[in-house]
Amino acid sequence: MFSFVDCRYVIVKNSQKVCYVEMSFKKFDLEASPDCQYDYVEVGQAVRLCGTLQSETSRIYRFLDPEMIITFHSDTSNSREGFRI
Repeated sequence: MFSFVDCRYVIVKNSQKVCYVEMSFKKFDLEASPDCQYDYVEVGQAVRLCGTLQSETSRIYRFLDPEMIITFHSDTSNSREGFRI
């Protein structure tokens, strides 16, 4: 397992007609906390996810800018399974 990780993934629009991005989480198991302050996946600058989602969960997010940044942050405590998109 990793500890203290900061990763960024950049999604780039292939067309100005794209307004949404659908993310399918094959697995999602991060440390749960109020306001997702310890471990989280941040979609754009608006949504932080932490805790556990059911397998094969899909979420749709607005995609207005030419790029969207997905950030994964994990601190040094309480390792969990992680996530797979």
